[in-house]
Amino acid sequence: MKHTTRVIAAITGVIVVLLALAACGGNPNKSTRSSTGTSPAPVNCPAAKLTIDPTTLTASTPTVAILGATGPGISYYQSDVTTVLNSSTNSKAHVLVNGVGDPGTAPDLAANTVLIGDGPNEAIRKHNLECKTAAVTRATSGTVAAAPTAPQPNVFGALNTLAGNLKGNPSKAPVDVVLLSPLSAAAGGVDLSNAATLKDPVVAINQLAAQGLIPDCTGWQFYAVGADRGMPDARAAQLKEFWRQFALKCGGQLVAWTAHLSQFPTDGAIQAADTSQLPVVKDPVKIVATLKDVTFDDGQADFRPEAAGQLDQLLALTQQTQGSILVDGYTDIQTTETTEWLNSLSTARAQAVADWLVAHGVDRARLHADGHGPTDLIYPSPATADEHQANRRVTVTLYRQADA
Repeated sequence: MKHTTRVIAAITGVIVVLLALAACGGNPNKSTRSSTGTSPAPVNCPAAKLTIDPTTLTASTPTVAILGATGPGISYYQSDVTTVLNSSTNSKAHVLVNGVGDPGTAPDLAANTVLIGDGPNEAIRKHNLECKTAAVTRATSGTVAAAPTAPQPNVFGALNTLAGNLKGNPSKAPVDVVLLSPLSAAAGGVDLSNAATLKDPVVAINQLAAQGLIPDCTGWQFYAVGADRGMPDARAAQLKEFWRQFALKCGGQLVAWTAHLSQFPTDGAIQAADTSQLPVVKDPVKIVATLKDVTFDDGQADFRPEAAGQLDQLLALTQQTQGSILVDGYTDIQTTETTEWLNSLSTARAQAVADWLVAHGVDRARLHADGHGPTDLIYPSPATADEHQANRRVTVTLYRQADA
């Protein structure tokens, strides 16, 4: 009787192994060292067993897209791939891997799988999941790494490719887009390695949009990893602001800008540049900002170079409101000019601000500009050059809600 029991147990064990072999193409217990040498990698994982079963994609399936710079430099991001993969495995996510490189050479769908183990029993499901996670790792450290290195990775093209990959995706969950690449991209005449481009991101973004180079990324959450390696701090801050505004333009949000991922996923969008340099008064109905001190020279309606920072901060405020924007210009007191001339100058200053906002994407229908000459002076009897300068200003009132 005992002998019979042992025989049955042995036969049962053989059957389980055979089932594993049938499902995964080999021995589920056999493994080799991974390319990193840190963990065993499963063998006998045929590609046919790693493709997506459409029935596993639902409206709630998380989607994670890893876009990696082509060439051996992708090795810099090895720990980030591990961080993303561990989280994606726990959430049973749909994971895609694409390359970011030159058009025509960047891998497309180097991996495309749902991290759920398939099979008739636990042993087979476990091995199948190991095969899938190993496929994602190979896609980055193998396929993407083997593709030609691009001197300036075409990130814009990679994002448009991803948008095409996700067409028809039934998931309504946010899409986590992990950018493992330098982000000084170039396309459509926009070159993010150019300092002048980064000083005016809205113009560059509008140029990309006019050429159809900005995809619909509604619900996408962007993780920029190692995006500004080797860049001076000031240039890195400008690049970060470009991508923050780019994400908003296409319907998503930038949620991480970091050398390496300390956690994944994360919540909360990166905020706009600090507006503390721009005097702002807020209440539940409106925001009042005052462009002053360095905005205009005496007798001029042209912006001084120092005004650029405050104008950028004002633009960020327009993106936080939906209502009307009133632009009111003021001049310094003058004994040598007529009131009519001063009123005209203040109107020109207000109009200059309104025109700048329109050129940077604000709907002109929201704007109303007016000049008030030397009225409502901050310093009614200015005694210093700084006090005269402070009187030359434009006040911008932004209403939070659109008119009913």
